Amino acid sequence: EDATGADLVICHSARRQRFPDGRAVYEPTLGMDMTPGPHGQSAVDLFLLGRPIRGTAGTCATCSQMARRETYRRLGGFDEHLRRSEDTDFNIRLALGGGHFAGLSDELVTQEITVTADKRFEEQRRCALYLFEKHREPLSLRSWYGFTMAWLELKYDLLEGRTGATVAKALRLMVRHPWKTILRVSWSWRNLGSHRRLMRAYGQDA
Repeated sequence: EDATGADLVICHSARRQRFPDGRAVYEPTLGMDMTPGPHGQSAVDLFLLGRPIRGTAGTCATCSQMARRETYRRLGGFDEHLRRSEDTDFNIRLALGGGHFAGLSDELVTQEITVTADKRFEEQRRCALYLFEKHREPLSLRSWYGFTMAWLELKYDLLEGRTGATVAKALRLMVRHPWKTILRVSWSWRNLGSHRRLMRAYGQDA
């Protein structure tokens, strides 16, 4: 707060992810040891579009975050309609409100990766579609809403093994939105390793 003058600040740390098979992996967090931390439109684009912020890696998970109670109150807390992606929704609202994300590279949290019903693909898909419909306005203002919804459908077709539908939708996106498709693929690539580890842990190898 002193460094940025911002009255909406959330702190979060890197974490050690421990998987059911006993493996432990260091997971970075957003904007580690940066002053000022990620904020503004770049943070909005990160959470809504997956556009990376130069010099940063990682996310801002609920299990590793801390802020003043008033920060959560001002933003309305977590959306109870979301069993998944509630942290992403909160982070989007914080970024849209001008908030700053202060990350620490120290592992202050051990996150036990568990397999539960809310991690099934159908529930993840429901939450993702709800999330981006909720934030339709900022996506539409930047002409990304239609593409983002189509990308989500393609993503979950791929994860659920519908190869034919995945290929057909990928070709349509390339024809209709070639530059956005190339950008989105490049932005997703950097998180592929982390994503695959989680999918294997859930028993759903991507």
